[in-house]
Amino acid sequence: MTLTELSDAWNELRNATLGRSTTPVVSAQLAERIGNTYERWRTWLASAGPMQDIAADLTAAGWLNEYRSLVVAAKTEGVSVNALPATFGETVSSAAGDIGKVVYAVAAVAALGLLVSLFGRARR
Repeated sequence: MTLTELSDAWNELRNATLGRSTTPVVSAQLAERIGNTYERWRTWLASAGPMQDIAADLTAAGWLNEYRSLVVAAKTEGVSVNALPATFGETVSSAAGDIGKVVYAVAAVAALGLLVSLFGRARR
């Protein structure tokens, strides 16, 4: 994911929920939340440098999470907005978490087997 892709997604969210007229498509409270967050995003994006774009998965993770929570809120009010797919960083961290769970499970089974074999031999 690049900052341009995230910016396009933010623009789509803003246009889908706030509309292009004076009346927002969503509730006033959600419209204000989206509008304020969008303005903060644009301010951050204007000051972002090339390093933020190279590592956008990390540097804009907070903005991505905020975007996704607002998409969920907009969908609950009936607005159709495309959610961004998982980023490379999210996919890697998810896979690493899954691998970590498997390693812990194997270690627990191995430790249990070791304890059973140690205490089983002590009785003989």
